[in-house]
Amino acid sequence: MIDILTSILPEQLQAALRHSGLESSNLILAIDYTKSNTVCLIRYESYLSTDSVIHILGRTLEAFDDDKLIPAFGFGDATTGGRACFPFLTNGDVCVGFDQVLQRYNQITPGIVLSGPTNFAPVIHEAIRVCQAERSYHILVIDTMEKFDDQLPSRRFDNFQFVEYAKMLRFNRVNPEVGFATAALMEIPEQYKLIRKLGML
Repeated sequence: MIDILTSILPEQLQAALRHSGLESSNLILAIDYTKSNTVCLIRYESYLSTDSVIHILGRTLEAFDDDKLIPAFGFGDATTGGRACFPFLTNGDVCVGFDQVLQRYNQITPGIVLSGPTNFAPVIHEAIRVCQAERSYHILVIDTMEKFDDQLPSRRFDNFQFVEYAKMLRFNRVNPEVGFATAALMEIPEQYKLIRKLGML
């Protein structure tokens, strides 16, 4: 799969992902509410919003999500700190489609007090729990200002992909949304194939 595509439509990106081997995927979304997320370049302020990330990835990935059920969590706020994460919906409910994820994000975010530290462990453990319970392939999207992919220790295969949003938008001025989505998802097909090969699905 071509790493960076600059002139295709979201539907064409979906077709490229299917051609590369991705058959279906469930989604989990985690939003970083630490104070680090208040820092952004003014020049790219309109692009660096979480709303944009949810919208861009939602347009591309929702076609692969058969049930449209999306567990969404926040972490790093003053209530949970680095110890836990909280669900966007209570009583065990999950969002139905990216539109509801975005709606809930806009509803709850004004009342959240940003804090820290940045700790991905709670949402990763929650994602593992969801995968074990449902026995299906999931993509965990973590929206954060922290870079961590290159700092991870060696492992059986590369199952993390960090994308610097502002850098991708500077690089791809023709179709920035598709360029960002392509960069974020370019390792998914190979990961999916390897997981199937290892008998984990």
